[in-house]
Amino acid sequence: MRPDHNPLMRIKNGVIILKKKVFLIILCVSMIFFMIWGANYYTYHKYVGSSFKHFPRTLGTFVTDSDSTKYSYLVGKPALFEFSGCLSSSNENGTIGIVAWPRFMCNGIKEYGLILYKEDENNADKMVGYLLYVNADMSINNDRETGLEGSEHEEAISLYTAYYPQIMEQYRAMQNVFGLEQSE
Repeated sequence: MRPDHNPLMRIKNGVIILKKKVFLIILCVSMIFFMIWGANYYTYHKYVGSSFKHFPRTLGTFVTDSDSTKYSYLVGKPALFEFSGCLSSSNENGTIGIVAWPRFMCNGIKEYGLILYKEDENNADKMVGYLLYVNADMSINNDRETGLEGSEHEEAISLYTAYYPQIMEQYRAMQNVFGLEQSE
């Protein structure tokens, strides 16, 4: 019997061809994914100004120091296999942090968050932080769940009210640094 007429050889050749096709499909899908991820990663470069420095040992984190201004800024480009990075600002004493999460390909801002800190009453060396989701005008977004309940939620709202003028000043500075749309 000739080898090309052997049914076992035909099956073996079919399996090899199928494995090659599956490998090529996986390779093409991976290449497309990494091209899209790379394009999205590169769009964050528009937020990195000349005063930003690359943060050591990170893939895409750029920071400014607060020597030139009273705020520090950070651009966190998306990590590998992720499509969302962040823009953030913190004040000198670290009591207010504003975070903005850009949409895919940096087409506007998807979401804003505030991280408000205060000294821990039980340990003066520690800070207690609260995360609140806010709208583009820095008003509290009650549609997003933060996990804060009862006294923690009340404390976060109290800090928000007390810090509100500083929050707005810091937010306007952040808008200027990153070129974000000015809210009404």
